[in-house]
Amino acid sequence: MNDLVDHFSKQKSTRSSVPRSILLDFVQATFNKTDKIVDVGCAKNVYKQYFPNLIGIDFVDFEEADIVVSIQDAVFKQSSLDGAICFGVFHGNKDSVYKDIEKVLSWLKPGAKIAMRARAKPLDKFSSIDHFIWNNTNIQRTTDFFNLKISTIEDITYTRDNGKVLENKVWVWTK
Repeated sequence: MNDLVDHFSKQKSTRSSVPRSILLDFVQATFNKTDKIVDVGCAKNVYKQYFPNLIGIDFVDFEEADIVVSIQDAVFKQSSLDGAICFGVFHGNKDSVYKDIEKVLSWLKPGAKIAMRARAKPLDKFSSIDHFIWNNTNIQRTTDFFNLKISTIEDITYTRDNGKVLENKVWVWTK
């Protein structure tokens, strides 16, 4: 896990490479403007300008985060939030991913939504690490394990400036 922390700590200006307009449309279609939302792994907290009740948290100090804290150390009242944005934040092995999802779910009201984005394949540099793979099968297994409802899983493929092609999945879970 420390390799992942080191990687993201060094990515201050380029952490999110998915075209912002695609993700903004996705987020605005998922939440109401007045919803109380947590953006988990917010980095530059770009969605705050669109959602006045959004609280951005990140374990890396990107300066724009409202709170610098890990998921496990974050303190939100149980069942107090209308939703969560979780774009590229659930990393590591299955146990750590499930532990973090369980924590986020504890903050959400029944019927709350989670806007998800995850890599369909791990980064090459982390291929030797026990890394949860967000393929359709694992997304469905996770949905079933937590007794969530799921929207259609969409594939987003894009090319970074360096020519590297990345494959992502986006979906919405409802608690």
